Amino acid sequence: MYPWTDSDVLLVLQQTPDLDCLSISSWTDIPDASFLQHLPRYCAHLTSLKLYHTHITQHTVDALGHYGPQLTELTLGECRHLGPDTFSVLSKTCRLTALTIELSDLGDPVSDKVVQDLTSGNGFGDLVQLTLGSRTLDSDFIDDLLFSSAAAAASGKGWPHLDKLIIYKYRPLDGSSRLVPFLQSHPGLKELSLVLGRYDDTLLHALATLQPPPPHLTHLKLDFARNISAGAVRHLVQQWPMLRSVTLSDCDMTPAMFPEADKESHYETLTDVTVEYLDEDAIHKIRQGGYVSTSDTSNNSKKKRSIWKRLFNR
Repeated sequence: MYPWTDSDVLLVLQQTPDLDCLSISSWTDIPDASFLQHLPRYCAHLTSLKLYHTHITQHTVDALGHYGPQLTELTLGECRHLGPDTFSVLSKTCRLTALTIELSDLGDPVSDKVVQDLTSGNGFGDLVQLTLGSRTLDSDFIDDLLFSSAAAAASGKGWPHLDKLIIYKYRPLDGSSRLVPFLQSHPGLKELSLVLGRYDDTLLHALATLQPPPPHLTHLKLDFARNISAGAVRHLVQQWPMLRSVTLSDCDMTPAMFPEADKESHYETLTDVTVEYLDEDAIHKIRQGGYVSTSDTSNNSKKKRSIWKRLFNR
């Protein structure tokens, strides 16, 4: 199938005047100046827009500001032609509740302006869910954003309604990262996802020392964190009293490390069995104490998943 052109998309949009959600991905034959900048005219009821690997520029993003408070969800994934003013107009006109950002290769001047608009602009004061990604595992932008949002919260700005934070491919440069002050300044957070990250027990131990512990954080996702130990996870569970679930998919945790976990939480391949999550019952048993894992070693010394798991995806 050939890539769609701007004429193709315009034809579809003209037939769907009540469209409220639009997702565009890798349509390289659609130039920025064709229809995206005219979305408010063709899609008057749009509330959610997701753009992945598209050739949009600042002119298009500024045009989205015409939606005002109507636009509540926005995703910008690997849109490489954006710069320091990416969120300048949106920060003044929109009232987003969900924002996903995956911006690569941001230089310091660009990053600073983007961070400033995201943390001080009125357009992001209603954020409930924030998703951040770093394809290059360069987490400078993420750390800067977390730090600045903590400072903004202290002055009564930022994201007071945020209850869900998702970070992909996070690699904190200083071990514990800026995540600690961020959690301290956002006590309303209910769900934290640190997926595909390159962090170790240093981060989990730092999170476990938070005082007071997060008062509303009930769900924690640590999927694909292969450098953390069962002992660090157990300690964090004991220190965060509101936790109700912890996902450990592809963390190479064995049933011997978490005997409290029910068999329903196990994932079995032809050669091994791993614990994929801790539910509320398992967490309660861990908090009861009495068990110390004798198989608690870092992932550097754990047996790696067999080739069978890579061949037979779940």
